[in-house]
Amino acid sequence: MNQICKKFVFAGAFLTVGLSSVAYADSIFIKTELDVVGNKISEVKEVHFTPTTNVLVVDVAGKKCSFGSSTQGSVPKGCNYTITIDGAGVIPSAREADDTCMKTPMVCK
Repeated sequence: MNQICKKFVFAGAFLTVGLSSVAYADSIFIKTELDVVGNKISEVKEVHFTPTTNVLVVDVAGKKCSFGSSTQGSVPKGCNYTITIDGAGVIPSAREADDTCMKTPMVCK
């Protein structure tokens, strides 16, 4: 894999979210799916954290994504999201996110 692809694949590892304690409430998966000269590459990285603000902000692959956090109310399973990076771009989705989490719309721009 060339250096450009490596940088793209690992761009998701640099998240700007607050990490503060051992008992984590929310999580974000960064999933990359690439086709490099007919070779399929797929990788998933996950980060768990306890948020300190109502909005989670993630800088990934040149996009700024925002999501609602569990600080907005009672969320028994936390607010858990996936960001997929593939040929179509950066696609946010909710894995486990109840109405409290969705008070803040998922946006990547």
